[in-house]
Amino acid sequence: MKKNLVNSNKLQVTNYKVKGFTLVELLVVLSVIGILASIGVASYTRVRARARDSQRKQDLKAIQTGLEQYFLINADYPVDLANSALTSYVAIAGINDNGNNVITESPGKDIYNALTITGRYVEKWPNSPQSGLANAYLYKYFAKGTLTTTTESGYKLIAKLETDTDAMENDGSSYLTDDIKADCDKVYEVYSSGTAGQACK
Repeated sequence: MKKNLVNSNKLQVTNYKVKGFTLVELLVVLSVIGILASIGVASYTRVRARARDSQRKQDLKAIQTGLEQYFLINADYPVDLANSALTSYVAIAGINDNGNNVITESPGKDIYNALTITGRYVEKWPNSPQSGLANAYLYKYFAKGTLTTTTESGYKLIAKLETDTDAMENDGSSYLTDDIKADCDKVYEVYSSGTAGQACK
C-alpha cells in the first residue's frame, strides 16, 4: 500500500511503503506476554499463600496467649467436656467440610467456650483463612502426668501451612483428628513448654 505526501516548500513528492507486523512477530509478542502473565499469576498466588500462612501463625499465637492466661487462673488447660483427656487433635477454628463453623459443634465448641465466653481469655476468636476441615486449627490436650518433662498438663496447637517457611520438618508421623489424617510436613505448631519434645502425631 502506498501513500503520497507532498512537501509544500519544495513541491517534492515522496513515496514510501507502510509496513505492518508479520504473523511471526505477532506470535512472538503474544508468547512473551503469555509468559510474563503466567509468571505474574504464579508470583501473586505465592504472595497470597504466604499472607495466609502469616495469618495462621498470628492466630495460633493469639490462641496460645489465651491458653496461658486460662492456665494462670485454672491451673490447667481447657478440655473437651465429654473427654477429660483428649487423645487426638480436635478442630477448634475453621469451617468444616459441611460448611459449618467448628465452634458450633463439640469438641471444638467446648474449647471455644472456655477461652471466650467463660473467661474472655481470647477477645476475638480467629478463623482459618481457608475452609475445609483439613485447613482448621487443631488443638490437643495432654493430661497431667502424661508428659515426661513436666507434671503439669500441656497442649499443642497446629495449623497446616501452604508454604514450607517455618513449617515443622516431616518426622514421618501423622496427626489424626476426626476424619483428618495428614502427614506432618508443612505443619506449624505452638505448644506449652512441657510438650516441646512431643512428636507431631
